[in-house]
Amino acid sequence: MICSQCQSENSFDAAFCDACGWRLETICSNCEELNRGGAKFCKNCGQRLDQVGAAVLKTEQKPAASDVRIPEHLAEKILAARFYGG
Repeated sequence: MICSQCQSENSFDAAFCDACGWRLETICSNCEELNRGGAKFCKNCGQRLDQVGAAVLKTEQKPAASDVRIPEHLAEKILAARFYGG
């Protein structure tokens, strides 16, 4: 299995590249099952994975601070704690 990020060779059953840590698994566009890198068909539904729509699963990213929404009741408690010192 060749890593699409760094082009290093990895074992066929690797979930992550042993050179750069990139996730090698593929997610099925039909049923969203996680499949090992290099698989041609989904192990869950049989969908061909090299068709348009099959996506390489990216490493998880944390949302930007502006994407995080704090519930109003918690925001009020945080602001009150800051204002009243604790």
